[in-house]
Amino acid sequence: MPKGYRNDPYGKTRFVWSAAHTLLLLLVAALCLAAGRLVVVADAPEPAKPVVADGSGPAGGASRIRLEEKLDKRLQEAAPLAALHHEPAVRSAQPGIARLHRVIQAREAKPARPAIPQRRHEADKPAAPASRAVPPALKSISVLATGYTAGIESTGKKPGHPLYGITRSGVKVRRGDVSTIAADTKVMPIGTIVYVPGYGYGVVADTGSKIKGRRIDLYFDTTKQVYKEWGKKQVTVQVLRFGSGKLDQSTLNRMNQAMKAGKSLLIDEQKS
Repeated sequence: MPKGYRNDPYGKTRFVWSAAHTLLLLLVAALCLAAGRLVVVADAPEPAKPVVADGSGPAGGASRIRLEEKLDKRLQEAAPLAALHHEPAVRSAQPGIARLHRVIQAREAKPARPAIPQRRHEADKPAAPASRAVPPALKSISVLATGYTAGIESTGKKPGHPLYGITRSGVKVRRGDVSTIAADTKVMPIGTIVYVPGYGYGVVADTGSKIKGRRIDLYFDTTKQVYKEWGKKQVTVQVLRFGSGKLDQSTLNRMNQAMKAGKSLLIDEQKS
């Protein structure tokens, strides 16, 4: 507080009113200044809006010409700057373009990869070997075929008998590629080679008291096989070669070896 107000008993009150009066004057002055600025801005003339030439009329044509001239002038001024920036860009891109050309040429120069063979179709697969062809038959004979074994039920002999499993021709009974069979020697002599459908190749090696006329007996290892695999059938057999009345073990063995080797003509294999 100033010294002039300290000794006055109402000095403090006067000082407060004086300060308040000063602040009020400052506030009024500020409001007046703000009001004057608004008035000045409000009274200021509005700037004229630019007229856009639409190209119609004399004024529009002249405006368009002036605009085009300005654009040409600006483009001419900017051309050197554009060229200045364009040349470094082209120079910087040239190595990449050259590298791309080299890669393309290298790929074109590489030999083409061999084509992967496609999976062959079913028609292209090698055909399965055909079943062994039966040689031309000399004669076809319809016979009643039954089955027999080397046991007592067929031959009356038991294992241990000196003639057990021995046929009339002297060879041992056999079920193989060429099996031993029994027949009437008046119809098919010993050594006759036949083909029996459903049984296979057989050679007449034995006879039987009940095997008369057009009837044959096919050898099986067991009676179970006789009943399960054959029984009694009327079949037409193919006579491939008529025998001479003789058959030995070596000839029978050669026949089976020839069949295992894939030879289908048994006629040449029966030579002693």
